[in-house]
Amino acid sequence: MFILFFRNTGHGMQGIRLTNRTAGASSLVEILYDNQWGTVCGDDEWDILDARVVCRQLGYHNATDSYRNASIQGPEFVSMSNVQCHGNETSISSCKHHERFQEGSCPIENTAGVACEGRIMH
Repeated sequence: MFILFFRNTGHGMQGIRLTNRTAGASSLVEILYDNQWGTVCGDDEWDILDARVVCRQLGYHNATDSYRNASIQGPEFVSMSNVQCHGNETSISSCKHHERFQEGSCPIENTAGVACEGRIMH
């Protein structure tokens, strides 16, 4: 698992990670928001442009796929939804989105996932 932390201001988005990763399969996108890990709701706006931003942010060359229905068990807390990236952003927090929803506000079958390729070593 690879986790990227942001400068901790004590509020808002603080980190991003991919969890439940298996070879050739999707990984669940999780966001650390106000010291609590939560999922991204993979609603109708979630697409390959969003996945590209997430993968690049975590040090991968590219995204090969985005999943709106990752169906991977993750935290019930939803950190972000309605993500709309243009694809050139350096961070998912720079994309248009809604933050911090209550538990159960996004069905588990709508969790957002990505498949990344080409890990860049720093």
